[in-house]
Amino acid sequence: TLRHIRAGVELPPIAQDKTYDFKYQQSRVLVEEQQILPGDEIITECVYNTATRSTPTVGGYSTKQEMCLGFITYYPRSPLASCLSMTPVDYFFQTFGVQKFYHFNMTTIERMFLRLTDAQIVKKTVSTTPPSFPKLSPDDELNDAINEEAISTLKKMADYSVEGGGENSLFDSLIIEEPEEFRNRSFTSHLHSLPWAEQLLTQRIERAVYRGKHMTFCRLYN
Repeated sequence: TLRHIRAGVELPPIAQDKTYDFKYQQSRVLVEEQQILPGDEIITECVYNTATRSTPTVGGYSTKQEMCLGFITYYPRSPLASCLSMTPVDYFFQTFGVQKFYHFNMTTIERMFLRLTDAQIVKKTVSTTPPSFPKLSPDDELNDAINEEAISTLKKMADYSVEGGGENSLFDSLIIEEPEEFRNRSFTSHLHSLPWAEQLLTQRIERAVYRGKHMTFCRLYN
């Protein structure tokens, strides 16, 4: 859902897809253009279902990880290149009961997340080559053969995964120092040890991460 907030009041959503399927993605053309005013807020909201999984799902670029992206075409052009938000790192780890790591303070870890410094502990990403999407022209929309090829490619992409790098490697390398009860665990192993079947735990984490503190960053075109 692409939510639209103005002066603290939520307006009707700009776009919404309650039956999203990775294999059948499409762009949506609005029936009526929506005007975005200075000070308006736009929120891209995604709901995930990982009920069939037995281990935590983290955010990342793999199709097996969580992604929530919205691409919006607008005019007139502005110098804004992108905006993102994240939970403050110390608040994020406190949500999972972690107070301190060996070797890295929270400011350093936050910079690693933001890629403002070289995170030497992050392993080099190893990836398979993703399926190649067929080149399309405006006349191909009604071409059954081209459509079948595109659908086949999307199905293959659903199994494409980037492994061995990014946030997972960072979590593997963060070793807990405090509190004592979690000491010497990696943050990844700590996540796996949490009782995810307990609803009180998951509700508390969801409430803290979803409705808790967030920082927003925007980048301008060079």
